Amino acid sequence: MIEGAHQEAYEILVENRSILDALVDELLEKETLHKEEIEVIFKNVASRPKRPAWTGSSDRQPSRIPPVALKPRNNHLNGEVEEKPKRKKKAAAKE
Repeated sequence: MIEGAHQEAYEILVENRSILDALVDELLEKETLHKEEIEVIFKNVASRPKRPAWTGSSDRQPSRIPPVALKPRNNHLNGEVEEKPKRKKKAAAKE
């Protein structure tokens, strides 16, 4: 089973090698990419057919409970900005 998953992962990487190479080129050029730039690079990824989640047992079913919702850090849409806590300054060392 693990060997099959390893082979499938290898095949996916080989099928998408040109896309991975394009990602490398962009990262070497810019060091940091924005979400939109990554989307452009990955838009032509060769997708595989969807398959059901594998849980290792017919007795276990994948959870239908969604992940915990994250609270937004900055609510800039409403004009509110969360202030970061201020750091205490270190006391100067006396000689």
